[in-house]
Amino acid sequence: MYNGNVMERFVLNTDDLDLFVSEQAARLDEDSQTWALRHLRRFLLRDPRVLLEPRAPADRPDVRHNLATARRMGLRPAWFAPTPDVAEEVARVLDWIGALPEIDPRLAGKRDRIPYPHARTHAEHWHARLAEGGRSLGDDDPEGVETVIQLEDGRRWVRLATARALDYEGTLMRNCVGDGAYDRFRSEIYSLRDDTNTPTAPSSTIPRAGGYSRPRAGPTTTFRANTWTTWSAC
Repeated sequence: MYNGNVMERFVLNTDDLDLFVSEQAARLDEDSQTWALRHLRRFLLRDPRVLLEPRAPADRPDVRHNLATARRMGLRPAWFAPTPDVAEEVARVLDWIGALPEIDPRLAGKRDRIPYPHARTHAEHWHARLAEGGRSLGDDDPEGVETVIQLEDGRRWVRLATARALDYEGTLMRNCVGDGAYDRFRSEIYSLRDDTNTPTAPSSTIPRAGGYSRPRAGPTTTFRANTWTTWSAC
């Protein structure tokens, strides 16, 4: 897909790019997802951090079609490959986009006109204020913490089901899942806890396995800890 850059790069694996955007935005409300599909996608098509020299042409419809188009238009092919740093940045920006109706309702009404670079700047300031806010630690909510996966080393993944549980997690881990930022999201937020019920991951964490953003097993299933990777929300 033509990205309008001076280098005239043309992304071949657009299906991978679309999947990345969709997975990153899946936890958000519909308006935030629409923003991601428009502004995040447009930005990534221009971001040199994720545009690499193309690999050997894959036998995929999107790659074949885009490669033929790039050759016809005389554009330089590129391969979309998001780095962990970019994925973390995107997650933090989407945190802010999703929480915008609570943060600034007036600006939320203009969300569809906010380009990604501006959203990134706003998100950086918002996360900094959360980190420096000095929120007081309240009590955890026993009714709002549901064990979904028990690990062999004694740790467990729990689902944070109430606003109070989210606030407790956000205060302990100094991240953005508390203070109402995630109360309106359609996603399920998870926390990795030790045997004393203390969060052990560096931020709000969602188990990922096989490309899914939530556990697919029942609460009695035991997994080895090293079979999971984590995705950091903020």
